[in-house]
Amino acid sequence: MLQDFRLSKFDTVIADYIHSGGTVYGGSAGAIILGSTIETCAHLDSNNVGLTDFNGLKMIGNYAIWCHYESNNDEIINKFLHTKQTPVIALPEETGIYIDKETIKITGTKPATIFNGPESQQEVRPGSESVML
Repeated sequence: MLQDFRLSKFDTVIADYIHSGGTVYGGSAGAIILGSTIETCAHLDSNNVGLTDFNGLKMIGNYAIWCHYESNNDEIINKFLHTKQTPVIALPEETGIYIDKETIKITGTKPATIFNGPESQQEVRPGSESVML
């Protein structure tokens, strides 16, 4: 998907749209691509197109998005954090995020888990807290 975004220049179009106040919904790969890197799905998706630049659209600060999160992913996420030194917002199936200017609000029925470094994680319940970019 990232390669298609770049080849069609849709990455620029969507970034301009978001920066001008547009609202975008992304699920699964569509959410991951809005983060700082798409490498959070490398354990699930093979790189069939030979992509070498894994930078996402960086619409949520330095955070990368981890979709389909389950607690048994923690070891893989901590390895990712150790290697990439990129904070992660991990979202279970029932959870999403809403970004309003400088604030990330958790929505859904289950908490998101924010990984700010190896072995450093915080559970954020929907509607109870927000994360600052």
